[in-house]
Amino acid sequence: MGGRLIRHRKSLLIWTVILLLTWGVWLWNIDLGSLSFDETATYFVTNRPPLEILSYLLHAANEHPPVYYLLIRGCMDLIGSS
Repeated sequence: MGGRLIRHRKSLLIWTVILLLTWGVWLWNIDLGSLSFDETATYFVTNRPPLEILSYLLHAANEHPPVYYLLIRGCMDLIGSS
């Protein structure tokens, strides 16, 4: 029983280290990527006043629901969009 617990903890430790290393590499290179089409389109829609977002979405096809864009807009107002 004790050996099983030790193997489980070693496995958990190894996976934690792998995930932390992967996350660290991603953070180190975070500014190297460019915005994808979806991210650019989301910025385009959410960089409007809330009523204009709703007006735009009435005529847009294949977009996320309005609540998605309004939540993103709220986050942009709180933390910025850089």
